[in-house]
Amino acid sequence: MTEQAVLGRALQRRSTQQSHRLPILPILYLGFVLRLALTFTSNGGGDLLNADMVKLGMLLQGQNPYLGTTYLSPYPSLYLLTLAGIILVPSIILQTQNFTLAVWTLRIALVLGHVLLAGLVYLYLKRSNKPETINLVIPATILFLPSFTIVGEIFFHGDIFGVLLLASSLLAYQSKKQATGNFLLALSASFKLQTILCLPILTIYQYKQGTLNARNTLSLYLPFLLLTIVPLAIVPGYYNTVVGFNLNNDNYWGYSILNLLRHVPASLIGFQVTNDTINQVWIPLALISFTLALTFTWKRSNNLQPAGLVVLGVGAWLLPLRQLQLHYMLWLIIPLLFTGKLRQTIPILAIFEVLNDYTAYLYTLNGGWNTLTNDLYYSSSLVLAQMLTTLIVGLSTIMILRTSHRVDIEIPRIVHHGVPILDSPH
Repeated sequence: MTEQAVLGRALQRRSTQQSHRLPILPILYLGFVLRLALTFTSNGGGDLLNADMVKLGMLLQGQNPYLGTTYLSPYPSLYLLTLAGIILVPSIILQTQNFTLAVWTLRIALVLGHVLLAGLVYLYLKRSNKPETINLVIPATILFLPSFTIVGEIFFHGDIFGVLLLASSLLAYQSKKQATGNFLLALSASFKLQTILCLPILTIYQYKQGTLNARNTLSLYLPFLLLTIVPLAIVPGYYNTVVGFNLNNDNYWGYSILNLLRHVPASLIGFQVTNDTINQVWIPLALISFTLALTFTWKRSNNLQPAGLVVLGVGAWLLPLRQLQLHYMLWLIIPLLFTGKLRQTIPILAIFEVLNDYTAYLYTLNGGWNTLTNDLYYSSSLVLAQMLTTLIVGLSTIMILRTSHRVDIEIPRIVHHGVPILDSPH
């Protein structure tokens, strides 16, 4: 074979390989442009302007953000520290700091975070030897499905930054970097508590896989201990804000199924259920949910990948959660998309879309939920929303439970000169 033929074949192989990488770039670019444009259609919502920014202002001025009103950004310290760090970047560069700059810094960072998340999902699926159609459709779903924009760019919620830590941990697990994956997973649990049950679940999984050792154990629990447990003990107001909000909050508009017990009996038969009674119901329900998840992991963890285990852990946490909001669903749906099982996920995405569109519409009427709670139509609409939210969590968990009945074997991709001629049958 001549030198020119060898060079030509090498260039052809390189061109073919590049053609398989490039399709995601237009999707990421269009997603960025669309989300940035949609960001300018709203002011970011009350959670950003009246809650997050209040606590971030206190933190940046050296004050304790956990003193004062507890329901404003009642989240762990890493959440506030991350958002404060994002705000400081342009402030340091431009040598100026003001409210408008801080708000738009967070909102643009959120857009970039969504694009980066789509890229991480693509990379994960690519490494999993999924068909290229799946590799492209799932990231596109994250970027173009309106519901992801509603709970992100339209009504700002900083969960996406924590979900990025979770997504990065799944990539690390896929690369057999257990300690790195554990560290990132622990950071995601420290950012918000939605993945807290994933820590013992992954501990059981790694024990069953024979990879649990001192290094992996420390990387999984030490960050959470230092960033979440220690502040609970030493920071004034931290416990009442983070824990007390979930136990003592009596919001009618929360999406927890337990809120039905709080308000429906009072509306229908005049029987008042106290908040303390609901907490007494919540505690055993939570313990049962956690126990079932851990027992299932012990018996069937060998049949699941870390992404599926994360779905199981988040689902077991959210199902009985006392205070549940729609943007918490991101912690469940994103790892579900990492499994690459698009067909099974479509019904869940459809319910999530309807739920977000409908509740966003109701919120725009007459000033929001707080003015609608005495109206029968809107009250029944909220009950429906609570039931649909629970259905999303339940269906996601059931999907993982059904998957565990078979071992998900990945068939290697056979490549000839950079061109795949046999793909995994997923």
